[in-house]
Amino acid sequence: MTAQQYIRRIRTPAKRRYAQEYLAWMERVKPNLLSPPPSRGGVSYMAAQGVRMELDAIEEATRT
Repeated sequence: MTAQQYIRRIRTPAKRRYAQEYLAWMERVKPNLLSPPPSRGGVSYMAAQGVRMELDAIEEATRT
């Protein structure tokens, strides 16, 4: 599964928006760690953590 496929499957609009922002941050900033990840907005801590873990796992799988 790709990151975009994962994001399309998220039903909650706020969670989907956070996933899109986190993915954009990963592609743009994460390798350099120059800025903090996006704020959670209206998403709970656990939901945001789940999104980050899933997207990080997808990125790791595609990198290897």
